[in-house]
Amino acid sequence: MTEPDVAITDFALAIECLVFSWVLLRKMGPIGTIQRLFALLFFTIAVGALLGGISHGFLLSGDTLESRIMWSATLLALGLTSLVSWHIGAEIQMTQAWRKATKSGAIVLFILYSLGVVCVTQTFELAVLNLAPALLFLLFGYIAVYRQHADMSVLIGIAGILLIFAASVLQQLGIGIHPVYFTHNAVYHVLQGLAFFMIFNSIATISNRLHDKTG
Repeated sequence: MTEPDVAITDFALAIECLVFSWVLLRKMGPIGTIQRLFALLFFTIAVGALLGGISHGFLLSGDTLESRIMWSATLLALGLTSLVSWHIGAEIQMTQAWRKATKSGAIVLFILYSLGVVCVTQTFELAVLNLAPALLFLLFGYIAVYRQHADMSVLIGIAGILLIFAASVLQQLGIGIHPVYFTHNAVYHVLQGLAFFMIFNSIATISNRLHDKTG
């Protein structure tokens, strides 16, 4: 295994997010739209983490066809994460008409991003730049809900999204605990895992508040 710390933390993220997705799908009921979207969000993250773990652990060299395909698939999975984030943000804070427009725009952005990954560059920075506005949009949705209902779990969800941004900054700056055994990418994954847990624990409240608003 070429980068065990990065691969293992990636695999741990994949397991965490698969569990979250499974739990959300089991709890779906008459107000299950937002749970379904969050379940899909965690599933795309799990797929991206699994593929990323395989890339970092076993296919680190970018000179082989297998490594290029695996890394491109990882970036495309992150593109799906961005797409679903736009959809969730639209569901949380927009009217029906604006919801449709935002979702359509998100699909166009995903197509352009995918073309960029396949035809132009496979850098992780491209995935970060693509995901950042989607997460910011989701953050605005959380803030809108919190302004109407000052619930602690929603505030924790906001903190979770902000933690993702902070983790990305640390990752881009290359800040880790150990240059070999716990690099900046491993720290990034651990902080992401904590952030996802915080967001997961806010979903029930978000769903209930949206149900109160529409029902």
